[in-house]
Amino acid sequence: MCNWLQNKYLQSLIASSKALFHVLYPDNCTHCKVELLSDEFHICTFCEAELLQVYVAPMELDFLKDYPCYIPYIFKNNTPIQTIIHHLKYASNPWIGRHLGNRIASIISAHSYPQLLVPVPLSSKKKFLRGYNQSEWICKGIQAHLKIPIELHFLKRVQDTQSQTKLRKSNRQKNVEGAFALSSKLLNPSINHIGLVDDVITTGATLLAIIRVIKQKYPTLQITIFAAALAQK
Repeated sequence: MCNWLQNKYLQSLIASSKALFHVLYPDNCTHCKVELLSDEFHICTFCEAELLQVYVAPMELDFLKDYPCYIPYIFKNNTPIQTIIHHLKYASNPWIGRHLGNRIASIISAHSYPQLLVPVPLSSKKKFLRGYNQSEWICKGIQAHLKIPIELHFLKRVQDTQSQTKLRKSNRQKNVEGAFALSSKLLNPSINHIGLVDDVITTGATLLAIIRVIKQKYPTLQITIFAAALAQK
């Protein structure tokens, strides 16, 4: 009984501390800047309701037709998801990645669970400047729900390529040719299914470049793609 009361007291103290911290240091919605409620996370309820959601999972994209894709949101300019992704990549806010990973995990069907999560790697320069790899944080959100291990050393980026954001489709493909390599073997030889994790899919050029590298070494490896958003063309 004494332990139960102590636990209740600690829970109450933690809740009070969080509430006080929110009063002293209120968070604002990353999109509309309104002050968030204590149970809202990075985005207010109204902006979250505006997110364009993908209702079919897994998706079969023409340019990635052999690989099922789980993507919760449509990326469109001047919408909350654009702001969220921008804050994730350029505003030193990696926790947004974990939040998006949670959302991805909620739409993955049990038969599609991979044995390993592999984030799309950044160049060492970009990771140093940014302080983190946003895809790793998306992996952490998926892992928190599904308990799937993350492998950070399977892939590496060997070229610091130009940003894909403003390139045309044909230039995107050329831009990432030879940009990736395997840095280690799969430690567990029984692994036959991995999840490749990215933030936004536009033309799929980066993912296809990575898949080609993986398939050269592991031609029978099953690959499922997880991303936070799909760019609307």
